[in-house]
Amino acid sequence: MREDLRSGTYYFRNADFFRRAEVIDGAIVAHTDGKSIFAKLCLNSLSPRYEALRRSAVLQPFGSAVEDPIILEAEGTAFILDCALDRKNEGPLLAYLQEKYGTAPLMTFDLGYTNAAILLPKNEP
Repeated sequence: MREDLRSGTYYFRNADFFRRAEVIDGAIVAHTDGKSIFAKLCLNSLSPRYEALRRSAVLQPFGSAVEDPIILEAEGTAFILDCALDRKNEGPLLAYLQEKYGTAPLMTFDLGYTNAAILLPKNEP
């Protein structure tokens, strides 16, 4: 497996999927080219309901536009930082990934993205 073909590392930063794994099961991510809108459903494999969501009918309308970190990891195209280390200290995070995946030394680089989050209330009777 070539490391340069990896699509990314999941849960590296102290972002919502990591910090709020108990309440965020996934997110719809969309972008536009000015003419059309493209969307995908990103699953949070840290959620305690991950397996239930993965098997649910919610995924059907998205077809192949579902991003599942567990599948990407199994394909060898993603790293998953599935530990409780402090996300503010990159050294131990990189060391964990290097050991878990048996890689050469890793480094980080950030791409500029804009994001927004909406927490939907539970549908309770």
